[in-house]
Amino acid sequence: MRRPLLLLAVLLTSMVSTDVRGQGDEAAKGEEAGGDQGAAEEDVYDEPVVDEAAERAKVHFQRGAALTKKARWGDALAAFEVAAKLRAHPVTTFNIGYCQRALGSYALARRTFRAALEQDLKGDDKLPATYLTRLQGYLGEIENLLARYDVTLQPAGAKLTVDGRPLAKEVEVAGGVPREVYVAGVLPAGHGSAMAGRFTLVLEPGAHVIKIERKGFAPALAKLDVQPGTAKPLTLQVDKLPAELKVRSTPDRAIVLLDGTDVGVTPLTLTRPGGKYRIDVELDGYEPYSTGVNLVAGQNADVEARLTEEETPITSTWWFWSAAGTVLVTGVVLTYALTRPDPEPEPYSGGGLGWVIAIP
Repeated sequence: MRRPLLLLAVLLTSMVSTDVRGQGDEAAKGEEAGGDQGAAEEDVYDEPVVDEAAERAKVHFQRGAALTKKARWGDALAAFEVAAKLRAHPVTTFNIGYCQRALGSYALARRTFRAALEQDLKGDDKLPATYLTRLQGYLGEIENLLARYDVTLQPAGAKLTVDGRPLAKEVEVAGGVPREVYVAGVLPAGHGSAMAGRFTLVLEPGAHVIKIERKGFAPALAKLDVQPGTAKPLTLQVDKLPAELKVRSTPDRAIVLLDGTDVGVTPLTLTRPGGKYRIDVELDGYEPYSTGVNLVAGQNADVEARLTEEETPITSTWWFWSAAGTVLVTGVVLTYALTRPDPEPEPYSGGGLGWVIAIP
């Protein structure tokens, strides 16, 4: 097993270019000599260095080339990236993509290889023909490795990250027709952006964790074990969070009615779906309190009912009716006394003799 792995490492390192300026001619000479050399020797830097940045780029490039011979792909990648920042060149970009491919970052390698093609097309520096051929082969290989999911997102507008990274919008051409896709694994770690209800998600083979978030909804995680070349539908969904409603009153122990239904006494905490509700707070001896509230899913709402004592009408007090009764009885008696007729006297009796004296 040790010998095949060593041969594989030698084969991979032999395919990395080690020059920046004279790489095209040297690589072409190697090909003409009867082999796909891929990598030129470090002594191709015979051209005079025109500035300090180019000199520093040369040093980092050569360091990256040396590291690839040891299959130290991560270190080689870092060296090539420094060289590219100092002096952009399509061969340097090609080597960056090659290291990314060796590390299994296929989506990122595809983006980098495409950037190398763009530099070759628009810039003065060119890729050797052999590099162009290999690059096209790598792109075809990567296209067959990447998985594509036709995603249905519920609800639309939720934010997505894959392995802690947002998605990058790219354009793929399928059957001569360009279409937008969203690619994982090419952007730095960060927050996701809102996605449409339907889109195509491109993933590298391997295990991935998709996080879906939206305000008012419970965050959701989806774990995927992606196989090379997968093409299938995928539904991602988050559930609405309930809203929390807290009702307090002064004084407490008042009855709370939610849309006319008794739900308890204050202080009271309720969970309900988002929406509009009517709240009534009632307590004997106090004026009723009424209000409306619009609950938002996943948020809290507080209602504070300060109750005021009822103003008791005079007609409802005991002493009013006691006094009123006394006055009424007195009035009746007095009225009767004043209005009754004088009684007729009884006829006088003359006794046994029947004598009656009339007084004039």
